[in-house]
Amino acid sequence: MDYVIPFIFLIIMVMLSYFDFSRGDHLGGTIKIIVGISIFFALAYLFGWWEADVAGRFGGSGAGSGTGVSRTVVRDNVATLGGTLGSSEITRAGVTSWHKPTEERSISDQKNTHLVSGEKYEDIKLFFNDNLPKAWKTMFENTMRKLGSLLGYYKINVIAWLDEPNAGQQGPDKYYENGHGQSVDNGGKVVALVLEVPRSEQPTNERPNGDPHRVAVIAHEYFHIWQVYVNPPPRGPRSMKWWMWIWEGAAALFESMYLNDYHNNPNYYKNSQNPNITGVFNNKEVYNSKSVNYGDETTMVLYLSYLVGNKDSGGGFQKILDFFKKNPSIDTWKAVFNEVFDMTVETFYGNINTFYKENGKEGFVALFPAKGTLGELDFKSTIEGFVGHSKTWEDCIYII
Repeated sequence: MDYVIPFIFLIIMVMLSYFDFSRGDHLGGTIKIIVGISIFFALAYLFGWWEADVAGRFGGSGAGSGTGVSRTVVRDNVATLGGTLGSSEITRAGVTSWHKPTEERSISDQKNTHLVSGEKYEDIKLFFNDNLPKAWKTMFENTMRKLGSLLGYYKINVIAWLDEPNAGQQGPDKYYENGHGQSVDNGGKVVALVLEVPRSEQPTNERPNGDPHRVAVIAHEYFHIWQVYVNPPPRGPRSMKWWMWIWEGAAALFESMYLNDYHNNPNYYKNSQNPNITGVFNNKEVYNSKSVNYGDETTMVLYLSYLVGNKDSGGGFQKILDFFKKNPSIDTWKAVFNEVFDMTVETFYGNINTFYKENGKEGFVALFPAKGTLGELDFKSTIEGFVGHSKTWEDCIYII
């Protein structure tokens, strides 16, 4: 319907201008044509015909040191995500020290990329700035191997750089024209995983493993990539009205579960997300109401998982995945919610408010899933751009 309204309005204005011209009122007819065309393009913009997703940039949780901030980009006019990020686009983005693309180079020492429909094709392209520490790149590769084994591999561009000490003075978009922080940008032709790597989160003598957020944010954003392919988010201004809490809460809970399962860190939710609970759970459907570090949103998905499954099994979070697999929309998400979870959204809001009043923040900590939950879940889905669980990191990667 969003695509029809601008055309209907334009047709009406053309008809009105025709009647003016037929009566000899050329000025009135001309004015109606100009107004009609102007409003046509305004409506087209409003309904997001060529606009990138307003919610098409999903930020990280911003945990840890607090430097992992993200910024919502309303429009994406940059062609650098169109599949090949060449030297001209890199220069345009203000970056001069990236590894440049070569046809021969791959992570597995000259290994040929696999073929899709008879064409040469790279699924994951890495655009790493030369200032990235070797330890971070090793950590990223190890993390992606684990995430790929869980969620599968997808056609994406990964854009990463180490932040500057005085980034604010140099301009926040020095390295990536569309923004900074950590996020998933699906406004271009190829989904981009954007990672501004905070220096403050890197390993030190006092903290040899670095801030856990350096790993958690990759898990969070890669879960968003799974979401984007399984359940493409709404486009245009209407995308600001949707199920934000379950979208972000699922990614935030996934990052905590990932750290528990793969990094022996069972306290990430308790220490980084639970303290930010505000107790206001019934107004989290839009991004301008999000809580710090998605404390409320994470907790809502945690409690929902608890209600529909057993905390000692993958049953609860599997229902969250099943919700996204049904590809809900702005108009259908509440009906899909009712179908999957066997309760209305309003009933859920009432349940979690009651639980919070009776148990406080601490009551939610006890509901955190047991270690090993992620390995029991079924993330697989037949979706466009899905490479699959049969592929390895080496099968998919292409270093730029």
